[in-house]
Amino acid sequence: MAFVGGAEQIQVDYSAWAEVNGTVTGVTVSTEYGDAAVSAESLTANVKSFLVTTTNSGKTLLKLVATDGTDIDVTWLEIVAKDPALAFSDDYGMAA
Repeated sequence: MAFVGGAEQIQVDYSAWAEVNGTVTGVTVSTEYGDAAVSAESLTANVKSFLVTTTNSGKTLLKLVATDGTDIDVTWLEIVAKDPALAFSDDYGMAA
């Protein structure tokens, strides 16, 4: 979970996948839906790192495609951004 206006550092370790398939040569991160922004991407020793910044509440789905030059691995990452400024009440509309 993330908060609106915040940024989260994400790291995805492909070491286990690389042991079977080979060293990861590239990972692309794309936003399939939602409005989170991805920046500060790096790939070091089979670990993909990137920064996700959210500006609105709601869900964002990121697609990560890793390759060793021959094989690919697709990973999906769902991020839910909440707005801490919005008060939450679970009274089911029964409070006056």
